[in-house]
Amino acid sequence: MDTPHRNTLVRAQDAIATAVVDRQFTNNPHLIERIGAQGKRKCREDARYHVLYLTEAVAAQSPALFRHYATWLNGLLGGLGIPRDDLIVQFQTIAEVLQESFDGTDARIAIDYLDDIVQNPDSIEFTVEDHLPADDHLAGSILSALLGCDRLRAIQYVDQALDDGMTIDTLYLEVFQPLLHEVGSRWQTNRMSVAQEHYCTAAIQLMMGRLADRIFASDRNGFTLVAACVGDELHDVGLRMVADLLQANGWDSHFLGANVPKRDLLQAIRSASADVVCLSTTLTSHLTTTHDVITAIRADPSLQHIKIVVGGYPFNAQEGLWRRMNADGYAKDAREAISICTGLVGP
Repeated sequence: MDTPHRNTLVRAQDAIATAVVDRQFTNNPHLIERIGAQGKRKCREDARYHVLYLTEAVAAQSPALFRHYATWLNGLLGGLGIPRDDLIVQFQTIAEVLQESFDGTDARIAIDYLDDIVQNPDSIEFTVEDHLPADDHLAGSILSALLGCDRLRAIQYVDQALDDGMTIDTLYLEVFQPLLHEVGSRWQTNRMSVAQEHYCTAAIQLMMGRLADRIFASDRNGFTLVAACVGDELHDVGLRMVADLLQANGWDSHFLGANVPKRDLLQAIRSASADVVCLSTTLTSHLTTTHDVITAIRADPSLQHIKIVVGGYPFNAQEGLWRRMNADGYAKDAREAISICTGLVGP
């Protein structure tokens, strides 16, 4: 997952971003009038992220990962009214800077990834998805309440569904999971503000927390899970759903949440005598860190029995990536994670 050439590109992110933006503004003097000095700083920040995601895709030997990032980004920028051509120009400029300033296999592969998109811009066309079925009245009612900042009403909808016989599994997998996907989609396409997205996500987490007495009520089956997001990864709600559902199905779940340092994670795995470790990676930029953690687990003689399951956006985007990361399994969503974890430890 890592090479000296990649490290060179990562260390040079700021220099590459500055060179790219300076060239863009030199080639188009009217650009400063259009977006101003603040816009120029934002362009430099964006270019830095492009290089980071590009180098991670190269390390994973996956042009699909970078194309998926570009597609996601095209959807985000489109929601802000920024044309796709602006993104294509920036990718083209990054390729030019790499061509002129860097040598090595990884730089050449990175240029190929960029050129593929520049020459085929339709390959990153973004389509808005509706994650809530039209007949899903419960999820729609909860979302409507949250968009109106009426958290209490949303909680009442959940309580009523449970009183009517809905199971925790159904609530998590068929209501909360698509709700979270819809909230993320609306934020990405500028149909929901950052504040609204945070409010909705926090409210769903609150509703999950209120179910602890139901989740911990079942008999134990003797299996233990440790679930964490590594490095700087902050997207932990989906992982919490997996931990909660396994807990509700008899496991002892140790949900560590976001941003767990490698050393502390390994200590937690030992202390818990875990059978399975679930690692969630939403951002492609955290793939190398995830690989480092898996490598450390595999290298520890006391953890040789551990089964490792990974999940998150990059693994959905690139088929078979989990095998190259030396994991034991991969789950595309919470429902599949329950099945994978259970299958790895046996009946």
